[in-house]
Amino acid sequence: MLIELSKEDAHSAQLMGADTVKICEMQGFPPRLENERQSREEANVCGFKAEFAICRLFNLSAPTFNILTDGGVDLWWNDCSIDVKWTGKEYGPLIF
Repeated sequence: MLIELSKEDAHSAQLMGADTVKICEMQGFPPRLENERQSREEANVCGFKAEFAICRLFNLSAPTFNILTDGGVDLWWNDCSIDVKWTGKEYGPLIF
């Protein structure tokens, strides 16, 4: 199943990804990076895009930007918490 994000969702994901890295840098924490083929900002943007995709699929509230932590919860569906992971492969599956 392919889910196309709106320009607004893609823009929000871009801002949230950049903000996450900037907050870490401002606090003196080097952004963690487990994939040498992309920047931490790019990885964060992809992660937020994955969250937006799940939101659109299940008609959930948009993801939020958290300063300290998300506590391992990206989204909520009723009383069920959801943690979203993306594979980094084009047209790869999302895990949630």
